[in-house]
Amino acid sequence: MDILGCNFTHLSAGEWSFDSLKARFWRLYCHDENGAGIIVGNEKHELFPKHIYLIPPGTDFGSWNTRPVVQLGINFTFGILCGKAPFYELPMTEETERLYREIQNLENELSATLFRLYCTALCSLCMTQIPKAELWFRREESLHLALIDGWIRDFYQEPVSVSRLAASVGMNRKTLNKHFYAQLKTTPYQYLLSKRYEYAARLLEKTNYSIKEICQMISINDPFHFSRTFRRRYGLSPSAWRKAAEEKRS
Repeated sequence: MDILGCNFTHLSAGEWSFDSLKARFWRLYCHDENGAGIIVGNEKHELFPKHIYLIPPGTDFGSWNTRPVVQLGINFTFGILCGKAPFYELPMTEETERLYREIQNLENELSATLFRLYCTALCSLCMTQIPKAELWFRREESLHLALIDGWIRDFYQEPVSVSRLAASVGMNRKTLNKHFYAQLKTTPYQYLLSKRYEYAARLLEKTNYSIKEICQMISINDPFHFSRTFRRRYGLSPSAWRKAAEEKRS
């Protein structure tokens, strides 16, 4: 098992509203309150407290939240294992609740290694609760992209280099670029930029962070460069994009 990202996120109302979160890795979600969920097809499913939800690779789903919630989110790969259902709802057992509480207790401690260890244990235990008949195996070639995708989604706030991404999956930079372009028709660097600017656009729509704060959150040092690139990508300046979103809501 490879943990691509794991954290507790304090979500304000409406902050977890996305049209598509389809990915090449498993996702685990656990919420502390009602008021948030996923959309699969045209159906809304609330993610209830005291339950753990596993979403297999390849599931095309959206998300919503109408009130603040604290979300434990874990992205991981489990070899080449996939699931047949779009998601799995697992009521907490005594053991999974114990692990969840341990992870909660580690949230504010300076122990990232222990935090990942308990997240790994929780994911492994939950995976054993999926019926064997529900599991199937995918081709090996997509695993590298799953790992890279996880890195990119987890490191908006620091300057991740292509060399570091390549090292994370045991490749050199040239091989990674070739492998990445063959499957996604873009480079890892351009893919990283696109994800950062997509995230910035969502922050402009749904938060009151300043342009400078958003730049810091996506690891771009120059607000002027950010604004110019944002306009080139979206056809509007960051301030105009935010204003358009506000007018749409009203």
